[in-house]
Amino acid sequence: MASSIHDTAVELLLASMSRAAEQYDFEASFFITVPSPPLTTGIVARVYYDGPKLVRTALHVRARGPAHLKYLAIGDIRSMLQSFVVANYWYIFQEAELAPFAGSYADRLSQATKLLLARALTASDLFSPRNELTLFPIVPLRIEASFRSEPFFFVAPLTSALQDQIPAGARPSALQGDIFPPLANAISARFQPPRPGAWLGITSPAFKASNKMKCAILGALALTMPSVLRHLFTGRAVFGGRFTIAQSGSSTHSGGETHIPPARL
Repeated sequence: MASSIHDTAVELLLASMSRAAEQYDFEASFFITVPSPPLTTGIVARVYYDGPKLVRTALHVRARGPAHLKYLAIGDIRSMLQSFVVANYWYIFQEAELAPFAGSYADRLSQATKLLLARALTASDLFSPRNELTLFPIVPLRIEASFRSEPFFFVAPLTSALQDQIPAGARPSALQGDIFPPLANAISARFQPPRPGAWLGITSPAFKASNKMKCAILGALALTMPSVLRHLFTGRAVFGGRFTIAQSGSSTHSGGETHIPPARL
């Protein structure tokens, strides 16, 4: 159900949009899609945005929306708001595209249309996100007992330990905990995957949010060590990457920078 938070967000978003290019900062063009089920009409819409007003909308959403948005950059939230406009422009089109008007969309649209948009915003990925689990391989860490908190965990690189942390409906069928990526079919005669010392798992709707949480968690973990040991190098080859599991059980993985300092300067 839409609330004053969503109503205000829609009002701010519409106030940042106009049909006229004058005094607006950038343009967005896209095909209009009919929602439920999505169907592209072939009609091109052109919207002009006031940059500072769009940033104000993003700040409002980040401050009052789900907690993970606080880990995202304003530019990311701004892009999500523009994607919301593209996905739901059909509601706007029926009122705003058939006749020219001056000013912003907030001045043009009726309260009934704004209510439709507020309800759509409530159900969107911005305010009703779906969590996914991202696994980060950590090389020089050894886990003697699994640790679970919200929204993260540390486990040993064992298949059973990983399975215990992943909801049954989302577990990849070929899960193997002692390699990266943690899939049995990653092993071949020509490729022997690297082996992590532990897994850090973080649950969040957005990988960028999970990545920021990872930095905070590993930074806090480093502070538990004596200062004389904190800046030593592991001496072992380390690697990065991540493995992300959606609620549906589908998974993606990629390489990347190491999650801890390299083995040597």
